[in-house]
Amino acid sequence: MNQSPDTLIAVNRDTVTEVHGDEGMVVNMSTFDYIELDRVGIAMWQALLDGGSANSALDILLARFEVDRSTLETDLNEFIIQLTAVGLIDAEPQPDRYEAKPTAAPTAIDLYLDLLIRTVSGLTIRDNRKGMTYVSPFHLGHRIHGRDIPEEAFTMIGLLRLNNVRALAERALVDAVPGDFIETGVWRGGATILMRGILAAHQVTDRRVWVADSFEGLPTPDLARFPADDYWSPLAGWLNVSLEDVRANFDSLQLLDDQVVFLKGWFSESLPTAPIEQIALLRLDGDLYESTMDSLTNLYPKVSPGGYVIIDDYNLDSCKLAVDEFREKNAITAPLQIIDWAGVWWQVPSE
Repeated sequence: MNQSPDTLIAVNRDTVTEVHGDEGMVVNMSTFDYIELDRVGIAMWQALLDGGSANSALDILLARFEVDRSTLETDLNEFIIQLTAVGLIDAEPQPDRYEAKPTAAPTAIDLYLDLLIRTVSGLTIRDNRKGMTYVSPFHLGHRIHGRDIPEEAFTMIGLLRLNNVRALAERALVDAVPGDFIETGVWRGGATILMRGILAAHQVTDRRVWVADSFEGLPTPDLARFPADDYWSPLAGWLNVSLEDVRANFDSLQLLDDQVVFLKGWFSESLPTAPIEQIALLRLDGDLYESTMDSLTNLYPKVSPGGYVIIDDYNLDSCKLAVDEFREKNAITAPLQIIDWAGVWWQVPSE
């Protein structure tokens, strides 16, 4: 990083900053790449924002901290390289002036679905949380990775898994994979609300979204038949959200209509007789071995060739065991694709 020409900084339009005391992060909300910041990183980032260039930021930092100029210059340069590498900023040496690179403007569909994802995940309200949580107060990194249980948001699966739903749903539409979208285990409905929003955004009227849940929380495990569910014994009834509340969540976003079908009941009872003909996107979020196996047994045969299966709880021993056993029993060799710490997916091979 030389004094002349200067390195001028343009912040990516998808970049957001979250700071809590001496910790923070800078996130590209399009890709969800991010850099975590300590106290020094926060100071460097703010100096880049205030100064608009590497040299100006260096002057700001030298005025604030008693540090060797050469050392600080090296550290700042490395920081700029990291920010640039993950798409948080554009940083280019410019002898005279900076002209931002032209970028493709987001479409109306992009803007709508991005906003819908932020809404169902709670980012538009930055809600506080109660109950079983990992951190407090709100932490953007945990919301990206689905590591908290929001008080007000419609989903707890995080932005990475929501983006996965969007990506696979839109891929199914583009590739004309026949069938509906379904999630088994919906909590407050956020992922299925997104599925319905995707159909609405693309003006698809011949597919339905199936919203399958007990709407009574987690079931009481049948340990005599499914000992792998021992962990869930004390949690029966946990995460209880009523059908009326989920319907109200759909309605609040103007996405409640006859393309949304609710399947109320324990999966062992509701799924075998569900009048679903074909599935393009199957998403499982049932936690337990029994719930996961019931969903796969009854619904996987209806997934169209080229369709997609998403498993939300593959990090849980009970769910992973059910998935692995089902895949082995049915000779499913399609590779598992990792979404994040908890989610995986695979594509059903085309015939």
